[in-house]
Amino acid sequence: MLYFFTNRVHGEAIDLQAHAQLIKEHQLAQTVLLGENGDLFQIIPSGKVIKDRVEVGLISI
Repeated sequence: MLYFFTNRVHGEAIDLQAHAQLIKEHQLAQTVLLGENGDLFQIIPSGKVIKDRVEVGLISI
């Protein structure tokens, strides 16, 4: 049986990269997915990750 645990982390790009590096260094996960705006990840039951991209624009608030 496959188990998936996800932890959505928020912050600026530099923070997300630091979190991903920390996880890799301490071997806390087998797979670390780090995306950018528009990246789409789909995890299917076999455990395979399909990465795709959708078109996005910039939003100014």
